[in-house]
Amino acid sequence: MERTVDIILAFSNALWRLLAEASKKHGLSPLQGQIALYLAKRGEASVTQIARELAVSISTASESLKSMIKLGYVEVARGRDKRVKVVRLTEAGRRAAEEISSIYDALSVVVSRLNYAERALLHMLYAKIVGELIDRGLIETPRACVGCQFLDKAGELYICRLAERPLGRATAPR
Repeated sequence: MERTVDIILAFSNALWRLLAEASKKHGLSPLQGQIALYLAKRGEASVTQIARELAVSISTASESLKSMIKLGYVEVARGRDKRVKVVRLTEAGRRAAEEISSIYDALSVVVSRLNYAERALLHMLYAKIVGELIDRGLIETPRACVGCQFLDKAGELYICRLAERPLGRATAPR
């Protein structure tokens, strides 16, 4: 059991290091890299939406965004509702997000070397582990699944379209 947990932790740490290194190349922290990836997928979002989706406080999201504005990666604009300010990536921010997302390309190459049965087993086990951690309240859905194309939100409930299961309720920003 302990060895399995060690393998999962080593894999998780390796992925986090990839995100940190890819983000650092652009002068960004891993959280700022996640913000760039989130905005690249979504287009624009308010500070509150970013905080909620990445499971960080509004002040943490705001401070990260201030630095990203100074670096020229995001800009503040009026949203569709003119009363709400939103942030969106600049052209430089889109390029940075695209380069940061290249860590997924590298991971795809590695995963493509697995046969169908191995990928199916990995998918099933990963979805089960993440789902259990979310069910136990040990991780929050947005933090675990940020940027995932299969994460969907139905009202206040998060749904994993890949694992075909609910992942828990959206939490209010801290």
